[in-house]
Amino acid sequence: MSLKVLLMAMSMAAGSTFGIVAQSAAVVDVLKEVKAEYAPDTRVAVWSVMAKTVDGVEVLTGDVDNQSAKSDILARLDKLNIKFEDKIKILPEATVKGPWALVSISVACVRGAAASGAELTSQAIMGTPVRVLKSEDGMSMVQTPDEYIGYVTDNSLKFFSEEEFYSWKKADRLVVTELETSMYEKPKVDNQTIVSDLLLGNILVKKGEKGKYYKVATPDGREGFVLKKHAAALDEWANQTYDFKTIEKNARKMMGRPYLW
Repeated sequence: MSLKVLLMAMSMAAGSTFGIVAQSAAVVDVLKEVKAEYAPDTRVAVWSVMAKTVDGVEVLTGDVDNQSAKSDILARLDKLNIKFEDKIKILPEATVKGPWALVSISVACVRGAAASGAELTSQAIMGTPVRVLKSEDGMSMVQTPDEYIGYVTDNSLKFFSEEEFYSWKKADRLVVTELETSMYEKPKVDNQTIVSDLLLGNILVKKGEKGKYYKVATPDGREGFVLKKHAAALDEWANQTYDFKTIEKNARKMMGRPYLW
């Protein structure tokens, strides 16, 4: 076997493509330095930048959610006189179903990758607004208010335009104050007519009142009734004074319950 044939066989066995070799040490250093500055914790920042040397040119691919991070990479490579081809994408993508979404079920799983069996990294509850960054295989990469980033199944979200999201924020909203309750088709406790389960902290739009019940709507437009004693006006609830006794009282309600983490 000739040396040329042997080298080609080794290249194929390694899964490489002709003309592609490992990126230079200088490029590796640049990517490490920029990541450390802009995305030290990828739970709260998007960073999947990679580089491959193709025929003497560094081909940059991957996603970031910060234009400054991308600009810094390119500026540093320019300064080092390194030839490159820029294929880095800035999120959010223009093709997402909406720039914003609300969690539309009582509690949604946030996963580390776009797969239903991927690691569970967090959870988000009904009415939580999330920024939509990317769509992939029936799931969306989102960022929650506490800045965590992960994937949620699209059928657990209601997507909104900027205008629709603004209208929702201005709506008369309620927050669930009971650990667990239900939303019913009619103003009557009836386990045969449950529209949705509800959990502490879920946010609903108030549509009206009827006796002991609020008429409400979920983020995806389902309507029903919830007991008034199990909900409160969101603004009033958010502005209440949280002293130690209030915190302890609510914490004790959760004693003995399983904890996800």
